[in-house]
Amino acid sequence: GPKKFLYSEFSEKQHADLQKMRDFLEPRPPHVLCGDFNIPRKISPHYKDMVSGYTENVPATYQSSLDKNHHRLKDNVDKKTSFRYFYG
Repeated sequence: GPKKFLYSEFSEKQHADLQKMRDFLEPRPPHVLCGDFNIPRKISPHYKDMVSGYTENVPATYQSSLDKNHHRLKDNVDKKTSFRYFYG
């Protein structure tokens, strides 16, 4: 079956919230958007929607900010595969 990652699936509410945020921010003057959005870079199909219209300044060498040594689910056997993509 398809690979499932820690935060790769969006609920309908998340879809709606992303669109609300985009609608709110679009008419605003130039600004900086930062935060922990839990949309894995280059994995989530929603990533492009999230960054569309912005200049991304995170170096391309960073696939994610997930740190398997500090993440709250680091010892969860069911979630360990989520970290393999990022750390080999």
